[in-house]
Amino acid sequence: MNTGEIGQRGRRSGCWRRIAAAFCLSLPLLAVAEPDDGIAALKAATLDLMQQQPAPAAGPGTLALYIGNQDQALLLDEIKVWIDDAPPLRYEFSDRESLALHRNGLYCLAVTTLAPGTHRFRADFAARFTDAPPDHGRAAGVLDRNITIETHPAMIELELVGGGYIGKPDLQFHPMQAVVDGPAMPDSFVFASHNDPRLRFATFLAASDRPFAAAGELLKLQAQAGGQPLPPDFYLQLAETLDQFGLPLQAQALYRKGGGPLPDDTDASTQSLADYNRGVALLNDGHAAEGAALLGAIASGKGDDAESAALRDKANLVLGYAQLRNHTGGNAVPFFSSVRSFGPDTNAALLGLGWALLAPSGSGQNAPPQRNAVGHADAEAPFQRIPVLLQPHLTDDIAKLKQREPYNLKQASPQEEQALRRALVPWVELVGRDPIDPAVQEGMIAIPYALNHIGAYEEAQEDFIRAIKLLEAADAQLDIAMQRVSAGQMIQALDTREASNNGWPWWLAAYPKEHWWLADDPRDPMAAPETFYLQHLMAEDGFRAAMQEFHDLRLLSDAIERMDGAAGAEALHAQVTTATAVQAGLLRDLASTELGREKRHTRMYLGEARFALAHLNELPPEPAPVAAVRPAPAGAAR
Repeated sequence: MNTGEIGQRGRRSGCWRRIAAAFCLSLPLLAVAEPDDGIAALKAATLDLMQQQPAPAAGPGTLALYIGNQDQALLLDEIKVWIDDAPPLRYEFSDRESLALHRNGLYCLAVTTLAPGTHRFRADFAARFTDAPPDHGRAAGVLDRNITIETHPAMIELELVGGGYIGKPDLQFHPMQAVVDGPAMPDSFVFASHNDPRLRFATFLAASDRPFAAAGELLKLQAQAGGQPLPPDFYLQLAETLDQFGLPLQAQALYRKGGGPLPDDTDASTQSLADYNRGVALLNDGHAAEGAALLGAIASGKGDDAESAALRDKANLVLGYAQLRNHTGGNAVPFFSSVRSFGPDTNAALLGLGWALLAPSGSGQNAPPQRNAVGHADAEAPFQRIPVLLQPHLTDDIAKLKQREPYNLKQASPQEEQALRRALVPWVELVGRDPIDPAVQEGMIAIPYALNHIGAYEEAQEDFIRAIKLLEAADAQLDIAMQRVSAGQMIQALDTREASNNGWPWWLAAYPKEHWWLADDPRDPMAAPETFYLQHLMAEDGFRAAMQEFHDLRLLSDAIERMDGAAGAEALHAQVTTATAVQAGLLRDLASTELGREKRHTRMYLGEARFALAHLNELPPEPAPVAAVRPAPAGAAR
């Protein structure tokens, strides 16, 4: 479990709120390359080389087909297009791409060449309503018509529109046409402006987390301008894209060179993230009241986007464990209960909720959490004997507990038994979850300890045996995973550049299937896939950032290879290859360190389960013999 300070998740999206009045006509990226970041310099150099390439020319009869949807109530799932008797053009949108269409984005389904004349055109779509439940049916429709292709290039936009309160969603057909002077007409656009389909395609790519591809489209559009002035919309989109791709200095240079104001990048999500990190730091530094106030504001936030919900869960988790360290379990319950049922922090919240139901209220029930208020040997906690090994500790380390107390647990009082049964409710929810998760591993031990304490000895024995079997399998799988990482197999699984253009997160190609630990064969406790550990590594900000940089370098390599023969391409490709090897080594080191930590946790819990089972089978010690009392001789003095 990681409830410490966190970095910003994913790529940083610029929040540009003001547009400069004038902009430069070209983009000298290398002039502002960042000397302290070698990867950023390689990104800038590759984009600069791409900018120097000649503009692609559209031949006669070229048709570019774009798909759009700005109806916020609809999410486009799938589109199919047939032109004459050719095979269908089909695309399935991810949720992120469906939302990118709402941000004035267009998806370029195809650029094809047709003979001049009339062609049959048919399109099918499937969509769903934004607020519809998962089991709700999808809306569908068909567009069937003829299109006329002339010798000059053409653009068509298919726009999904809602049917109003009682109508059905439908596709609208828009033949797009560029205008040079005069007012814009319906279905017309100004070159490189906000309604140019090519710029809207770049917007779509950036909004679906493909900034490098978006930058490539924008540079092609700039090359087609032939040095002519471009609208501010173009430079705004280019600046946002470069910032998202990890080139903030180059993005800012677009504003400085045009004489406009720099963008304001302090949005609400960035501020919340800063407040969270500051709140955690204040708690760690002993300023409990100030830290709890900052985290409490985040924990009670109302944002419904994914980033706000994840940060809210983490704030509730930190506050809950802080209350447990302060021996105020009653205060911790609402924090743990506020964590979402499905999320990365769910397991730790369920574990903490069980401990909160056992922890005493203490005299500081309404007090803010105290600094490092970890339980000690003399702490008056009725359930000290139950070990808590997951950080943050709630009691002393289990080794000290064993030195201080005998293992055999006394029968719980009726009040203690009631509390233990309440704690078992959230802990039982952990059964059948990821056996590598430390919260689940601790739950494996906490459940039989509780059962043993209330006198259910046979059930406790069965649960200890089951926990040992699962932990032994997890320990063996972690050994295999570390060997695979050292052998470079993790890097091979992550090197999935072909998955970067299908709209889904590229690393999903290497991600294990959901609930991989539930084996098809009941006799096999855990049939782990080769990359089962990735979901744990992805929870670490450092690994995720390094993995994204590795992927970006592979994209740079592919782009340079497509420019084979260009001046400077060979030398730049060699630099990118070297940087990629260094980044791969960094990923291996980070993965090995994290897997080593998980292995230590697993062996710690495995040792505890074996120790507990051994003592559970011991016979109680026989009572000490009573010394015989020799009767006093008769007549002895009394």
